[in-house]
Amino acid sequence: MAKVQEELYKRLAEAETPQQRASVEQAVADEREAERQKSLRAQQVKREPIPVPLPKLRGLFVDREAEQDTLRHCLRQADNQIVVIIAPAGFGKTELTTKVLQDIAPFNNIATDYVQGIMYIRCAKGAITLGNIFTWAGRITGESDKFVGVYANKDHTLPMKLDFFFKELSKIGSTWLVMDNFEDMLDPDDDTIIDAELREFLETAAAIEHKVRLIITSRTVPKFKGSRNIKRIDLSAGLPEDYAIRYLREEGAEYGLGGETEETLRSFVTRVHGIPMALVSVLGYLEGHRAKKLNELLEDKSLFMSFDRHDYKEGLKSLLLQQIKGVSLETRLVLSVLSIFSGPASFASIHYLLQGVESDEFDAILTRLEKNRLTTRNGGNYDMHPFIRSFVYEMIPENEPAGDRKGSDREAVLTRSELHKKAAEFFEKLRKPETEWKTIADLDPQLQEIHHLMRAGHYEEAVKVLNIIDFDYLQLWGNYRISIELRELFTGKLKDTYLANGNTGSLGWLYLQISRMRESLLCLEQALRVAKESRDRRNEGAWLGNLGRAYSVLGDTGEAIEHYEQALAIAKEIGDRCNEGISLGSLGNAYSTLGETDKAIEYFEQALDIARETGDRRSERGWLGNLGKAYKKLGETDKATEYFEQASTIKRELGE
Repeated sequence: MAKVQEELYKRLAEAETPQQRASVEQAVADEREAERQKSLRAQQVKREPIPVPLPKLRGLFVDREAEQDTLRHCLRQADNQIVVIIAPAGFGKTELTTKVLQDIAPFNNIATDYVQGIMYIRCAKGAITLGNIFTWAGRITGESDKFVGVYANKDHTLPMKLDFFFKELSKIGSTWLVMDNFEDMLDPDDDTIIDAELREFLETAAAIEHKVRLIITSRTVPKFKGSRNIKRIDLSAGLPEDYAIRYLREEGAEYGLGGETEETLRSFVTRVHGIPMALVSVLGYLEGHRAKKLNELLEDKSLFMSFDRHDYKEGLKSLLLQQIKGVSLETRLVLSVLSIFSGPASFASIHYLLQGVESDEFDAILTRLEKNRLTTRNGGNYDMHPFIRSFVYEMIPENEPAGDRKGSDREAVLTRSELHKKAAEFFEKLRKPETEWKTIADLDPQLQEIHHLMRAGHYEEAVKVLNIIDFDYLQLWGNYRISIELRELFTGKLKDTYLANGNTGSLGWLYLQISRMRESLLCLEQALRVAKESRDRRNEGAWLGNLGRAYSVLGDTGEAIEHYEQALAIAKEIGDRCNEGISLGSLGNAYSTLGETDKAIEYFEQALDIARETGDRRSERGWLGNLGKAYKKLGETDKATEYFEQASTIKRELGE
């Protein structure tokens, strides 16, 4: 397949014209404007009962009412806070859940009075965090700023945040939270939840009374404290034979299955164990091979050997391979492009990656893919079943073979790395202006860009994007877990010494924020050592200051002061007024801890002067607040109130 893709890719690249490039740019501009309008609507709407679009039904079910009724019944019971639907890939977990959701909310509008909100989350590593969940929950209640603020508040512990979440969300009534394909969030070795915040989120959901109902679809049951209390719905037996046969007759009528013999249909259903995806795949195959009959497929014994061994994954791959063999070369290329996205892809994104294909041709290809049951369309987005996505993605060469190019004018081979690089370019074009960065949703283009750059092996470019949005945005909004997960992925992959050391030091700071003190000290000390060796005085001062904060958290105020003073000396030496102010304020905090309030006030006043000089309003607010606390300690209430009021005024001006 790689050779086919190479030749096709060359042909497409050669066919690219200025008119086609203009068409692509217009598609990107249209999508950017659509996203802007969506953001404006979200700001204008007070409450959104369904903040995330629900998935589209793929048509995998005929009946299966028993499982649907079980799910509905479970969700109405007060003691069933968490329901887990389990089965291997391709057995229809998402479809069962979606069918129930669509009955409750046809056309993405809730049509019943016993459910007041639905949050659908497609789980993928790095794509779903507790911060996302808080943001969407806020939109359901109509208190978005309140939810985002609570999650970002450093003074609130995680149990406090979760208590707020479940209490506030329960006030509006029953809310369904669907976490689809949750296996991506699990450790493959022991099925525990990798993300600590999500793990505690589920543990809390299982332990307290609330009106939130969690529906999890997963290949395995997640393990966490309280998981014994979850309700399980097991779909691993596949569809009952009679339902599967009826499905084939109704959905495959145009391929001759309506009049097919009972024996042939039952034979096929038995061979594939009633697995919904196998039924869908054979319909897609017959769509692409109109002259073929089902009994001809059954004669190919090699096609079902894996099913006979109960190796369903390899069996489904065999059927998919037969199905994909029947599509055109251009269609295979579009499939390859769709497979690199972790979720639904817009028309503009596909068009951007394949600029040599005309828009009309895209429409025809995407329509064929739907008819072939390889993709689904939901609004203006195109999606693939996770199993199909993984299968197609694995067939794309990871990198171009060494020495494969024969000349500078030779077109590149279609590879994963090149597709991811092109996808990163697309998301770069979707970035919002910095003035519009208000929530983590506004940074989705950058997070997608980082993901694709990393998959392309462009780690230096990726970390530079992260550095732009990390400290003043992700961290300020409390999304430490996202930053940590990304920066851990960069460890050992950055060849640029300066960027690598900055990443190490930033990890040290992030570990400090979530009280992983051992890792914090190790990272900060390593970053300090490298900064000294490379004579990077600015970062040497920064890591000294962060080490001071770490020692302060550990209660070693004397060691903290020593590090702050060294950081202050370096800041003065190199004229770094920003870090000079931070070091002065940190010394003020340290002396306040020691009870030396007058000395603390001296440092806070110096830090305040620098913040005003540099126009750092956020730091100005912080030092004003600290001065207010200091004067309150001294019993000077009027002066304390004056400082607190000034701090509050700046907070309102900043919109915090």
